Amino acid sequence: MISLDRIVVNVYVPSHRKGAGWENHERHGMTSNGGNTSGNDLTAIRELGRERLVGGLQERTLEKSAAELLPYLRTDMSVLDVGCGPGTLTMEVADIVAPGHVVGTDLVAHRLETAARDAEEANIENVSFTVSDAHTLDFPDNSFDVVFSNTVFHFFIDPVEALKEQRRVAKDGGWVLASGVRDWGFSPRYPECPNVDAVWEAYVRHNEDIRERHMTGQKVGLPEDWALPEFRYIDLHAGRRCSEWFTEAGLTDLTMELKIERWLHRDIDKMEPHGLDIVPQIGDIDNMWLDSQAQIIDAGPLDEGMLNRARQELVEWYENPHAFYYYALLFVAGRA
Repeated sequence: MISLDRIVVNVYVPSHRKGAGWENHERHGMTSNGGNTSGNDLTAIRELGRERLVGGLQERTLEKSAAELLPYLRTDMSVLDVGCGPGTLTMEVADIVAPGHVVGTDLVAHRLETAARDAEEANIENVSFTVSDAHTLDFPDNSFDVVFSNTVFHFFIDPVEALKEQRRVAKDGGWVLASGVRDWGFSPRYPECPNVDAVWEAYVRHNEDIRERHMTGQKVGLPEDWALPEFRYIDLHAGRRCSEWFTEAGLTDLTMELKIERWLHRDIDKMEPHGLDIVPQIGDIDNMWLDSQAQIIDAGPLDEGMLNRARQELVEWYENPHAFYYYALLFVAGRA
């Protein structure tokens, strides 16, 4: 049974200044000359992107980022956090389910080292962290009352296999939960931005090619030092297929909730182009999409002309007093 009758509107105003720099494209070097980036620049950009990602993850709280999980948690539970990053939510969950135990997994070892150190400093004794791939979890069957992931589901290159693994390690009757699932199709804009959409579609085609290569055993062809969750693969259409994937993985009693996470309007004093920054400004060296952008240009689906047209379109969009944009996040729960 699938319940789709809950739509949660949770609108808040981000703490970034109006327009986030798009009002004056000349000042930011948005010219038709493009923005070629050297190898050294890409290395610096990659590090900045990783720092930005981890910084954002460390600011998460259950109440703000994953309140949908709370009704599924109770004391003395065993819980697995898949793709826990720096462990911020993992430690909050540990506090809620104590004396139950929580395990956080991630592919990036240094994040787990940070998480373990933070937990020790906070005297949280019922939490542990281990390196483990979501597609091949290193735990016995029937180990956890709840298995959850937050803002990582759209990074699973084989989501059905990842869900099957989560179902396997969940106890019979336990829950597999995914919160913060993105789908760029759940983000309408007015006025429409066909050039921005063209950039999005280039990302979609590129990532579909990555997945096809991975699933057929071919070389993916991306930098060797990229860990999988660090922008190697992202499914920009993950949300729309969650029901299909959860069902295929054998999960039942599905519940899905959609919430509006951010709302942008020209009259809002403070706003950010979240989701629109898939079209990076020239000179915006800490934009997390730049590394992927270089790869997609090399692969062919994207070129500088497409990017410049999208940049100009966004300048005009921000100048429109009636423009608005929002993006929504999906929460999915399935019983093992």
